[in-house]
Amino acid sequence: MTNEPPPRIRPIWLIGGGVALAVLAVCALISVVAAAVLIWFSSSISTNTVPTRPAVIQKPTQAITALAPTPLPVISTAPPVINTAPPITPTQVLSFSSAPDQAVRTYFQLVSQKRYDLTWPMLSGAFKQKFNCCAPNYDYLGYVTWWNSVNHVEFGTVSTVSQTSDRAVVYAELYFVMNTGVRSSLDTDPYIELAYDAASGSWRFNDKRASP
Repeated sequence: MTNEPPPRIRPIWLIGGGVALAVLAVCALISVVAAAVLIWFSSSISTNTVPTRPAVIQKPTQAITALAPTPLPVISTAPPVINTAPPITPTQVLSFSSAPDQAVRTYFQLVSQKRYDLTWPMLSGAFKQKFNCCAPNYDYLGYVTWWNSVNHVEFGTVSTVSQTSDRAVVYAELYFVMNTGVRSSLDTDPYIELAYDAASGSWRFNDKRASP
């Protein structure tokens, strides 16, 4: 028989120590994993959560002063003047002297534009005596008052009926549109007699009647 060495018996404390070390290693690993999970969870919560900031009330940089009420615009009760033709200058009035019918158109275009400084000299003394009689300066104030009540004059047919060197008769269909908006019927005195004024080189209104 061979002599075998007897089995070596390890001490119990050595075995217990190894088990304890293994348990400690497992606990340390669990602790590390748990810490990593907690760190990741905390970071994800802080990323997804938007902190609420209190509303900031800004103070005005300037003091508020009492404002005076805005005054309302003054509304005129007079209706607007509607011009039926572009403005006419005195030189244009003279340039129409060779055409009696155009002189008639020019006159009523000018009164529609309230250019009485140009229309009043286009009336002869005989015309003023007949239609603006018995007041200083042939009742110029009455003349202006009447035409100020007219908004504008509208034309129908305007044509020269007869003409000599110093006289002409023009047939003019006239309608007066008043400031109230009312449009008159056809003027019942459509024939206008003109007298040629050699000094100014222009035609002047001399009469206005129902027949030639």
